[in-house]
Amino acid sequence: VPPTRTGARAAGFRPGECRRRTDGGLRDEPQPATTRELAERVMRAKAMPTTDDRRRELIQKTILGSLNRAKETIARIETAGVVSWQLN
Repeated sequence: VPPTRTGARAAGFRPGECRRRTDGGLRDEPQPATTRELAERVMRAKAMPTTDDRRRELIQKTILGSLNRAKETIARIETAGVVSWQLN
């Protein structure tokens, strides 16, 4: 039996870490947060430089995918064309 291939790891997150950090970031926010704000918060928590635009884009994309999969617990709020996220 050949070994199964595992998927590519997303921007330095351990399995489930992105979702945990995103939930924690939203829990600490009194108002809805944008994906960029969450990405910068996660990057600071992981001691990554927030000035690296390419890395921030990758983290932001990973977080956005996680947020879109969490439909039961996280609400998507769109105001004037800006998408924010909030815990239900």
